[in-house]
Amino acid sequence: MQDEYLTERLPVVRVTPAFKERLERVTTASINRRLSDHIRYALEQYVAMAEESDPRLQQPSSQS
Repeated sequence: MQDEYLTERLPVVRVTPAFKERLERVTTASINRRLSDHIRYALEQYVAMAEESDPRLQQPSSQS
C-alpha cells in the first residue's frame, strides 16, 4: 500500500467524547501524531485479520 495514493474516503464515524479522548491520548504519546495515520493503521489491521479468518474475504491472487 505504500506505493498507492490515498485518494478514497471512508464515511465519517461518530464516537463518544470519551473514546475520542482516549484515541487522542494514544496519538499524542506516539512518534506519529497524525490521527488519520493511526486510524488507517487500525483499519488495515482489522481488514487483514478478517481476511485471514475468512477465506471468502481473501484477495484473489494476481496471475502474471
